[in-house]
Amino acid sequence: MGGKNKQRTKGNVRPSSSGRAAELLARDSGLLPCFVGFGSSTSHDLGYVPALHGSEDIDSLVDADFRLVLRKLSKRDTVTKLKAVQEFGIMCQEREAEVVKGVLPYWPRIYCKISVDHDRRVREATQQAFEQLILKVKRSLAPYLKSIMGHWLIAQCDTYPPAASAATVAFQAAFPLNKQAEALGFCKEEVLNILQDNLLKETPETLSDSQCVPEEERLAKYTRLVTSSFLALKKLLATLSQQDLDALAERLPHLAAQSKFWKYSRHKTPQIRGAFFEAVSALCDRTPKLVQAQASCVCPAVLLSIDDTDPVVLPPLWEAVLHVLSNIPDCWTHVNARKGVLPKLWLLLREGGKGLATILHPNLLPFISKLPKDITVPQLDFYCIFFTSIIQGLSSERAASSPSESAAIVCATMECLRFRVLQNASEDEDSRSVQRMLLVDQLLPLVDRAVGSVLLQHGPLFAQVTDMLVSWEKRAGLGSGPTDEDSAVSRDPIFRELVADFWEGLGRMCVYRVDQEEEREEALVGLATLLRVMQNPARPNWRKKTAKICFSDPGDSEGGPEGEEEGKGSIPADGHEGPSLLRSGHLEQLVCQLAELAMVHVTERDSERHLRFLSVLLASFPSHQLFRVLLEPGTEDFPEDGEQEAMMGLEGQGEHRAALARNPAVIFLFQKVVVWLKQDWREDTELLVNMIFSVLHCCGSREEKTIILNHITEMELRWGILLQIIQKVCYSHVALEASVGWLKGPVLGEKLVGLARELCAVGLRGPRGSVPTHIHTHSWALISLVLSQQLNSEAVIGDVYVQKIIDQLHATLSDAKDLSDAGNMRPLVSFICDVASNFFSSMKGCLLLASAEELLLTLFQLCAQDQDVTHSLLQKLRHACFTGVCSLVTHAEPKLKDGTFLHSVATWVRNQLLTPALTVKSLQVLVAAVQSLAESLVGAGQRGSHLLSQFMSHLTPSEEEWRRIREALPPQVICFSLVFFQGGFPSLTKNIVTSTVHRGNIMRKPCWILSNSLHGKITIIVFGPNAPYTGIEHENIFFVVYAFGLAGGTANLAVLQHCLRTGATADAEVLLAVTATLMEWRNGKEDLFLFNSDLKKVSAGLLSLNVEMMRFLSWVTTHSPAVLRDTQWDMLLCSMLAWLETATENTAAFWNPWVQLFVCENCHLIVTLSKFFSSPPTGVADQLPSNLTTEWEEFFMEGIHTRLLPMLVKITEEFTDPDDPLFPFPVLRSAGEALCYMPVSLLTENKLPARFMADQRTNLPEQLQTLLNTLAPLLLFKARPVQLTVFQILNKVMPQLPEFDNDSDNAKCDEDDEEEPCLSPPAALMSILFDMEELLEGILGGVQVGEFAVVQPLSDEYCCILGYLLAWKLILTFFKASPSQLRVQYSLYLRKSRSLNKLLQHLFRLMPENPTLPGQVAEPGSKDTRTFFTESLDLSLHSQEVPHLACSVYYSALKDLPAMIRLWWNGQEKRVSSTVEKFTSKYVSGMLSSQEIASVQASTQSFESMTVKARSTTREVIATYSVDDIFIELVIQLPQNYPLGSISVESGRRVGVAVQQWRNWMLQLSTYLTHQNGSIMEGLALWKNNVDKRFEGVEDCMICFSVIHGSNYSLPKKACRTCKKKFHSACLYKWFTSSNKSTCPLCRDTFF
Repeated sequence: MGGKNKQRTKGNVRPSSSGRAAELLARDSGLLPCFVGFGSSTSHDLGYVPALHGSEDIDSLVDADFRLVLRKLSKRDTVTKLKAVQEFGIMCQEREAEVVKGVLPYWPRIYCKISVDHDRRVREATQQAFEQLILKVKRSLAPYLKSIMGHWLIAQCDTYPPAASAATVAFQAAFPLNKQAEALGFCKEEVLNILQDNLLKETPETLSDSQCVPEEERLAKYTRLVTSSFLALKKLLATLSQQDLDALAERLPHLAAQSKFWKYSRHKTPQIRGAFFEAVSALCDRTPKLVQAQASCVCPAVLLSIDDTDPVVLPPLWEAVLHVLSNIPDCWTHVNARKGVLPKLWLLLREGGKGLATILHPNLLPFISKLPKDITVPQLDFYCIFFTSIIQGLSSERAASSPSESAAIVCATMECLRFRVLQNASEDEDSRSVQRMLLVDQLLPLVDRAVGSVLLQHGPLFAQVTDMLVSWEKRAGLGSGPTDEDSAVSRDPIFRELVADFWEGLGRMCVYRVDQEEEREEALVGLATLLRVMQNPARPNWRKKTAKICFSDPGDSEGGPEGEEEGKGSIPADGHEGPSLLRSGHLEQLVCQLAELAMVHVTERDSERHLRFLSVLLASFPSHQLFRVLLEPGTEDFPEDGEQEAMMGLEGQGEHRAALARNPAVIFLFQKVVVWLKQDWREDTELLVNMIFSVLHCCGSREEKTIILNHITEMELRWGILLQIIQKVCYSHVALEASVGWLKGPVLGEKLVGLARELCAVGLRGPRGSVPTHIHTHSWALISLVLSQQLNSEAVIGDVYVQKIIDQLHATLSDAKDLSDAGNMRPLVSFICDVASNFFSSMKGCLLLASAEELLLTLFQLCAQDQDVTHSLLQKLRHACFTGVCSLVTHAEPKLKDGTFLHSVATWVRNQLLTPALTVKSLQVLVAAVQSLAESLVGAGQRGSHLLSQFMSHLTPSEEEWRRIREALPPQVICFSLVFFQGGFPSLTKNIVTSTVHRGNIMRKPCWILSNSLHGKITIIVFGPNAPYTGIEHENIFFVVYAFGLAGGTANLAVLQHCLRTGATADAEVLLAVTATLMEWRNGKEDLFLFNSDLKKVSAGLLSLNVEMMRFLSWVTTHSPAVLRDTQWDMLLCSMLAWLETATENTAAFWNPWVQLFVCENCHLIVTLSKFFSSPPTGVADQLPSNLTTEWEEFFMEGIHTRLLPMLVKITEEFTDPDDPLFPFPVLRSAGEALCYMPVSLLTENKLPARFMADQRTNLPEQLQTLLNTLAPLLLFKARPVQLTVFQILNKVMPQLPEFDNDSDNAKCDEDDEEEPCLSPPAALMSILFDMEELLEGILGGVQVGEFAVVQPLSDEYCCILGYLLAWKLILTFFKASPSQLRVQYSLYLRKSRSLNKLLQHLFRLMPENPTLPGQVAEPGSKDTRTFFTESLDLSLHSQEVPHLACSVYYSALKDLPAMIRLWWNGQEKRVSSTVEKFTSKYVSGMLSSQEIASVQASTQSFESMTVKARSTTREVIATYSVDDIFIELVIQLPQNYPLGSISVESGRRVGVAVQQWRNWMLQLSTYLTHQNGSIMEGLALWKNNVDKRFEGVEDCMICFSVIHGSNYSLPKKACRTCKKKFHSACLYKWFTSSNKSTCPLCRDTFF
């Protein structure tokens, strides 16, 4: 009633209280007030739970927490209800049973309302909470069961499945399965009352308040409730026992008699119609007498809706139709079938069920079986229309595109057709006419249509027709043994005639299609499919139903053909079928007739289509009879004489020879098939290969099959045919069984060996020349197949022939090692590589053959030789070689032996290195090949690493070879080991280096590193970068060939650098000599230094020279700066700056790796100099030139960073895609490292181009604002070095920025300002934050708060998250450096923008659940455990960067913004707040508490009249304030979950202070510590100032009861003209806005 905002009547000092009013009523009347809505009222309004100050007797029934939750459940807000229901469920689970039982009297009304709430989440949560209530109270629920059961049953039928499932689970938790019917029976009257009310009385307006609920929501709720009520009615009828149903005999007719009930059949909502028909089905099933009594309503409602094709309605509708036909015998008397039902059905069938054939058509057979004769008269016309309509549905758009739809239509057609044939199996004229119509006008046209349709060919029609024919033949007694003469049905003449008519019609149709010259090939394929299916009607995979309709046959006790075929699989892969189920012989006759006709077309017209058709027939029906038909007249009987054997060319034993000579299949093979195979123009020879295997199927023994295949092999046929034969064998188990003797035999083996020999000989002679391309391709494919394919873990051909082929390939490769011979042998090598790759990758244990290892060695030698070959051929060589290496590692022995591949490779490589003819490029190729070999071994796991270590030991030169190399070196030469492995031989390398350094001439003569000094070969090889190492690390082995044949100066410097890095000593004389040489070059050959040069046009050698000079100068600056004099320092510093100037002018060339190296070394030199001048080594500063440090700070520092900072920005503008392989990552890393030394003074006075944003409010100077506007967007740049560099730069200037806000007019609070001011942190950073918040919401939105989101390092998401966290680190740094007054305004801005809330949610998705550093030995949670919070953040780490950074941001936020985080935490839901508190208390609170106590103890701040002490063990701070005779002591206690929990302020000793004043001061201090984003010392200081002002006579503000305002630190200055009391401006503003009045808070007079 707005009591808080109303002015009280004068003299009324107590606020109104409904609880006190209830007590007065009870005292006056002597009765306890009832709970409104809980048993005392009959209204439909939801009752409420009594207030806390109501009657004690009633309060004792309901726990206070439950009372609060139940009040929330009556709220309209969805979120409030949802949270309340979830909280109710948790409380039911956690509280004692007696406490929960107190809620039971009030639960039914609440449940009945929220169980049908509009929000589905509320409904689901309600059922889950109800389950917890049931599990707690158990049997105590029984008294309230009747009032709750109706809505409970409706909830189990909720249209939202999770809610329905939850209600069902609750129901099962309350009642076991055997008690559920009894429970429903107990409440049946109440349940039926509710269902009747919902179905007959309720409307959208009565269910919801039309003034508060939108119309759409009201209709949705009404639809859902009616649908659920119908489903609940069905569930009730299906569950109740017959006795309970009889008890409802008087109630159910009342429901069924209502016209509104039956009008639901025409409701516009499909869900309601579907649920209605489900309820009607249940009524028909459980209460047939009731349905018969209401037949006049039931039949029109159901049968006249037969054309309803909504997917939701159709299944229950047809279920209801069938129930009506079964339970109401006179149903057709209530509807006009010919006008109201059948026309709708015909239209529906002609349209193919409108896409619902899979649901509709299975019901057609039960439907027509229930039709009475008076509906189907005349039968001929009726069934003609029926089958014509249903078959016409195959032409509908949906059926023509959906195999499942067409299959459903076909199955329904065949089921109905078979049913009608059985029903009309009599000899009267009407039945015969129906039979002829079904067969001639329906079945045969349908089969003919399917033969020409690809979709129907693969459907169930052919198998269905075959099943029907099998059944008819059994009834006709065709093809069966002797039968019982008394069983007339065993030889039914009607079915004999049907079978004969069918085969006659089918034969005419097939002959017509085969005899047509222009017949489409699809039709012949369909015809062949039909015949194959008739031969073996295997169970097709389209049949998804486990049960099917079966028409029983008389005398068929075993289930007929359906049962016999149930266990058979699909058609074998080779196409040969088993014995046919059709026994009448018509199929064989038809096949022979069609095959003969097809043979005529093949012979006379060379018809390819008919040949393919003939091949399929032979594959499906391989019989002597069929082959005999195909032979020409006079060749069936073959005489057994020597002339015929010579003609056939067969060799073998006499018995096999005689059998083959008489076999018509073999005769057909050599008379026809072989002739066709020899025709070169014939392309599709696969079908002829299939004919060969059909012939083999007709051979009696394996020996006969081997003889035939051997003879075909010896014929001069194309190699592609032999390839197809072997492929057929590999992919067919039956073909393999027939061909195993031929595959392993010598005929095929020697044939293939000869083929390999011929191919290699042709390849060595030159290009393919006259050999056709396809022949050449087939030949190599055949060799590759027999070497790569395995059958039963064995090679396709004999092992001895595999060995011979590999020997031939190896010999050929050995002859073809010189691949530069005009490219003649490259095609041959390419083919051999393809064959070898397949052999190595597919053949298990292939490397166990000695010839295979020799072939692999040859391939490696080809890869390691410098030859002029194409890139594709080189890739093939490498792929073949290293495929073999991977296969070798799997089967190789753990120890290297002489003659094995790796041993031979090591020996060959070492010999190549000592070969005089080894050129520089040859060495490069050799090193690359060995490196690839090493990487392949490393990638093979532990076994490969073990082999690699042995390979390395064999590859390393012996001591004698090292000695010979060292002795052959001239005096001025520095030699390194040729191939250096990281950690290989450091001591030996160092000895060679140090023993050959000669002082004085090292830089005077050209110095080279020799690859083989014995033969004077000049090659430079530099290894590093940090050699030598100790220990062998195989995973880090590398070869670094740094430069070849460069200028002598570059080589000298490179050698010197390596010597210095490996520990070689160099005295001052050597270094001065080198420096003098550099100065000489600077003065005489300045072009070498690349000052002001275009780096795009500079050679790599010149860039390398400058790089080596920079490296040398860096080393001298770090290790020997004392040797440098004035001129040398000037040369060094000026060169460094000139190099940087050159780099900044050539940023477009940074894609070049040599240029990148140049810039990186320049930046490294800058870093070295910055480190040196910032902290010179001990004793060196005195030896430096007097003005050197001043020049560095005043000139060179400015020159460096005024160029380096713009260069960073320019790089990001010119290279925008970090995914580009040429993106200059090394330059950005090096430049970022150098920029870290940029002083703040240069940053604040930077010379970047001015950049400002429109509408950007700022108090910063132009240069600082430009710096922020330029660099802040780079926090989003998708390159980690840029993000970290920008962070390091901006982090330096952040502490300088608040002072500009402090001095601005915006930050000064005017006394007349009413609204509490807020101030934004730097606008450039906040705009970036706002942009990144949207991106992070898309990245992390799907992760719940408290779950750890794993971010892929260096991905786009990673860079986005990194930039977001770095931006927050900068803002927190800025916030920490702000004074208290500005901090309040900044925090208010963050609160209004809700940016901090989003940050905290993201942090608890990015911080790991266990933030301990990996590799910890101590137990988690112990004091010695190192976590991301205890360890400082190192942004150079990659693996744990984002989690560690997230923890660092969270720690800083807790430390600097404790009040805002506390406010956020208090507003979170219970799960989130619990997760946050648990995590913070465990890992952060202890550290923060200790630091806060330590800061108090170490504080140097002194207060007049107040002392502060701290106790670390108890986490207490004691403040003592004393003025004159007043003494105050306050004890501040930090909570366990600090800073989330509120800081408690307890009373200590006090003297001379009134109790009320004392309480006010304690409240003030508690408020300051709770709501101020600062430390305890800052809160105490604010409190002390407030107390001091009080003693000075300043009155408190009567709104906040404080002298100093907690936010803007102002005094009360706004005075009321009436009562003269003063208030803070901000407090008055809040008072006026919250009360909507302009009266004085104290006297209630108008405030002017």
